[in-house]
Amino acid sequence: MKPFSFDKNLIAWVESETSAGVEVVDIALTLTINEGYSFPIACRIVESVIRNHQPAATLFDPAYRVEQGAFPEYVETGLIRDRLESEGVRIAMELIAPRVCLLTDFLSENVCKDIIEQAEFKIPDLMSENSTEYDIRLFSSSENILIDRVVERVAEAFCWPASRFERAKLIHYNTGGRFAPHSEYFVGSVENQRVANVVIFLNSAKEGGGTLLSNLGLRVYPVSGNLLFFSYPDAVRNSGTEHAGEAITEGEKWILSLVMREKDTVHELEEVEVLAHRERAIQART
Repeated sequence: MKPFSFDKNLIAWVESETSAGVEVVDIALTLTINEGYSFPIACRIVESVIRNHQPAATLFDPAYRVEQGAFPEYVETGLIRDRLESEGVRIAMELIAPRVCLLTDFLSENVCKDIIEQAEFKIPDLMSENSTEYDIRLFSSSENILIDRVVERVAEAFCWPASRFERAKLIHYNTGGRFAPHSEYFVGSVENQRVANVVIFLNSAKEGGGTLLSNLGLRVYPVSGNLLFFSYPDAVRNSGTEHAGEAITEGEKWILSLVMREKDTVHELEEVEVLAHRERAIQART
């Protein structure tokens, strides 16, 4: 991640507050309420000061672990970045904390169409309660050469082994289709946590169908070939990564969803892990 700097006067104010013994959460809340910073960025500002004075201090900013190279991140330099840019891939938007990145033209129009055409011949694995809303087709590694190539391309672009990706999910929304707000990370302590999500838009919906990051007030419209990436190193509700698929008001939407894990994943075990996660989530809400 490229360096992210802050105003010197702001840093000086944070230093005076921390020296006076004010709790870091209270400082972050003051920055959020009085200065208009998002809470994750306010946390990041406070921690930049803490690191200067106490390098070994306990940190609560999710972006910190990303900076340490422990989590996926879009490649910044080198042959892979040069190749992607020569193919027209550009960063259209990024947030620092939580980490969100929108790439344009990650896949060509033809590749997107080919994926949709191949998927139409595959029987859906999962459907919504109202089957007219959306359906999901799952692809394990080596099942479809084209999707395998896309996974490898994403793995290269975000410096994350393809062996740590869950099965690719190809999601098709009809008119009226939507996906309720949710977070991808597993609730509670798990051995192989989810750490990031990639959404590749395979067509441009006629109307509606945006991906809404609810906590951030950020809406990304489905444009064919574009890629949306966001990471969640900390599996907590205030990670800022809750997201939803807004209703398609005209036409349809196709996306390819890829979820990254901390370690290598066994595709055959994913369904059991997801069911256990849903059970824990239900218990946490009751």
